Amino acid sequence: MRFKDLLITLILLFFISITLPATMVYADPNMDGGGSGGGTQNGSNENFYSSGDDGVRITIIDVRTGRRAEGTRTIDYSKRDKTNKTVIHFGKHSKLEYMGVAGYAASMQLMQSSQDYVTDSSGRTVAFNVSELPIIVSSSSGNSDIDEIKDYFNNEDRLRKISSRAGISYDEMINGNYKLIIEPVIYLTFKSMYMAMTAHEAAKLDMALGGTETSGGELRAKFVSFSHKNLPLSIFLKKKELGVKRWTGSKNERVHNGKILEYLGIGILSFEAEGTDVDVGSGTYNYRPNTDVITAVEVSVGSGGNGATSDNPISVQFSGDLVPTTSVTGIVIPPGGSRLVWFKWKTPDLAELTKSKINVSITGGASTTSSSVIDITIKPIVEKEPPNPTADDKKKSNWNDNNLPVFPKIMELKSYAAPKKSASWHTYTCTKKSVWTGEYETDSQGNYLVDSEGYRYKIYETVYEFDTNTYTASLVNTTAKITPDITVKKANPNNSYIKSGYGIELAVNSRVNGSPSTTTGIQHAVVYFPEFKYVSYRRIGKLPSAGLNATINFPVNQYSILDNKVHFLPIWFPDKEYKVYIETLDAWTPAGMLCDYTTASITVKGSMWDDYHIGVIPSYR
Repeated sequence: MRFKDLLITLILLFFISITLPATMVYADPNMDGGGSGGGTQNGSNENFYSSGDDGVRITIIDVRTGRRAEGTRTIDYSKRDKTNKTVIHFGKHSKLEYMGVAGYAASMQLMQSSQDYVTDSSGRTVAFNVSELPIIVSSSSGNSDIDEIKDYFNNEDRLRKISSRAGISYDEMINGNYKLIIEPVIYLTFKSMYMAMTAHEAAKLDMALGGTETSGGELRAKFVSFSHKNLPLSIFLKKKELGVKRWTGSKNERVHNGKILEYLGIGILSFEAEGTDVDVGSGTYNYRPNTDVITAVEVSVGSGGNGATSDNPISVQFSGDLVPTTSVTGIVIPPGGSRLVWFKWKTPDLAELTKSKINVSITGGASTTSSSVIDITIKPIVEKEPPNPTADDKKKSNWNDNNLPVFPKIMELKSYAAPKKSASWHTYTCTKKSVWTGEYETDSQGNYLVDSEGYRYKIYETVYEFDTNTYTASLVNTTAKITPDITVKKANPNNSYIKSGYGIELAVNSRVNGSPSTTTGIQHAVVYFPEFKYVSYRRIGKLPSAGLNATINFPVNQYSILDNKVHFLPIWFPDKEYKVYIETLDAWTPAGMLCDYTTASITVKGSMWDDYHIGVIPSYR
């Protein structure tokens, strides 16, 4: 079997798929590099590399789709002319396609191309001889300089040529919706065949020829200093972007196939004003089941450029296993600004502690897709319902009628947040204006252009103005009141006190100032009792909805024969003030949860035994 046929067969057998999450970075050229010196291992007429025979592959990516821009061509630049050479290659594919990241849903197999290397099937040139290219891959004739590579591509004249050759107008290419993928390419003779390959293709080929992610195959055995050091390390990302992670390993040591496939041999050039960074935060939330909540992330924009404007707003999407997929669109942020972006949802009714994640992705604002993760925990509040009281209950030996228990500082709230009664956040609005620059249009000779009436044509520029909109929410009033069980008239006819042994009712009233679209009311009240020293047992009041004005009562007492929402006082409680401690929580805003604590009390006078007496039943015979 010929090597060419063997190569195709082996590649099919050793296909590798790598998938990574998409992400975003705004910067100048996102490139770093390394590698140095080197020579062909066991060089021969069949296997050799000629120093300086390198180049780059250039792909224009549409950040809105994460794929090669429609109507464009991936092109190769080489320092040496390939017009009259037979070049074995694998087609013009980017690392993103091979990895199946960004907008590519599936990874692509390495396959030898039957097309000519220099021209495509339509006869258009897709490989160009560019002798002015800087050294891309280090060799014995010289080392590459990543700053020189970045400077080369960060040049208007050269970018105009790239746009023309790739099939897109220069103005469109730099309008913020596109990025350049730049990959180092090496040309070498392997088993007497002259071949072109990127770092990613070299690693895939080596694995097809006996290598693994951590061990070398035939290609590495012949060209290790080039194929597995200088080539992949010549360009790599300094920040995670478009689904490819940044490389933090050595810049001058040989690397395995797996590392090349995951990290190396790619640079990205973004067309954004200097300093225009967009970032989406992450966070951690603790929620209760079956509760209306708000989840928010902070989105920030760097100090350069126009920011996220009304012409190019940001969109944020929230998704996850436990949440409905929700998109928030039309977000505008001035340069150097930040704001919270949120969505409102109801947690599922779960019986056990559940941990999950909310995935956050951001698009727009002249950005690629970026992602973040919010960790959420949904944990039921354990009620710890008090035991059934009986008429024979006795006070515990460590109980002191003259020294009643004191309140703990925070009980349930300590698991979630400190008491917080107010919150504020803001958004922005953006207005676009056309402002005269003070200059006039001229012709090629510098003469002013005028209209039919002789007035000069003014030159205008677009200016974006931002206004800040501030919002607040506050827990303005939380009160609680204890009254005797309304169904037991003898507990206290006028509600001013209660006899021990009877039941009490509780009403916790709260009022939250805010908008129902961005704020919920208090939804839980956790009540602690003095006879248990505010520790051992508690009752949980829960609202079925999250209105801003809320009244929470005790849950139904399982020991009440009438299913009343009461708590029974112990028969032995002394004639003193009976005070309960109440924590109110789950009033949610974009800036977090509002929560507070309060107390309620009633005086105990006498006991239910006072309403019973022993006597002789009279006879009327």
